[in-house]
Amino acid sequence: MFTPAGFIADKFSKAKVLCFTAWAAVPLTLLITLFYYQGQFWAAFSMTLLLGIQSAINSPAKYGYVKEFFGKEKIAKANGYAQAITMVAVLASSLVFTLLFQQFIKGYITLNQPNQIVHAIAPLGFILVATSLFEAICTHFLVTYPASSPDSFLNAKSYLKGNYLIENVKSVTKNKTIFSSIIGLSLFWGASQVTIAVYGVMALP
Repeated sequence: MFTPAGFIADKFSKAKVLCFTAWAAVPLTLLITLFYYQGQFWAAFSMTLLLGIQSAINSPAKYGYVKEFFGKEKIAKANGYAQAITMVAVLASSLVFTLLFQQFIKGYITLNQPNQIVHAIAPLGFILVATSLFEAICTHFLVTYPASSPDSFLNAKSYLKGNYLIENVKSVTKNKTIFSSIIGLSLFWGASQVTIAVYGVMALP
C-alpha cells in the first residue's frame, strides 16, 4: 500500500484525501459494531483489516498536509508535534480500550469463543463510530491546497513487479536520518501492535 497511498496523496489534494478516507472509516466502524452485536468475529476482523488499509491510505496525505500547512521552515517542529500526539493517542487509546475490554468481559469469564467475546464487548463499537465521525467532520475544516503532483502517473505493471518498492527502499536507505526515523517508528508501532494483540489472545481459543 506504500506506493498507491503516496501516489494518491500527490495526485489529489491532501485535504480532500483526508476527508474521503475519514468518511470511509464511518461505515466501516458501523459494520464492525454491527458484527460485534451479531457475534461475527471474523466478519468484524475483516472490517478491521479494511480499516487498516484506510489508515494506510490516510497517513501519507496526513503527514504531507503537515508540510503544506506549516511550510518547510516549521516542518521539523510540526512533524515532531504530530508524531508526539499520535504516539500519545495510540498509547492512551490502547490503555483505555484495554480497561474497558476487561470491564465488559468481567462477567463472562467462562466465554472461550471469539464470537461470544465480541458480542460481549459490542457496546465499545459505538466509541469507534463516534470517534470516526468526529474525525470526518473535522476534516471539513481543513484548508484545501492544490495537489502537489496532479499529473503523476502510477504504472500498474511496474508496481506489480515491485520496481517502485525497490526504488523507494534505495532512496530511503541513502538518507541515514530518514532511515533511522523509520526504524524508530517501526519499533514503536511494533510494540503498540504487541499490546493490541492481547485482544487477539483473549478472543481466540
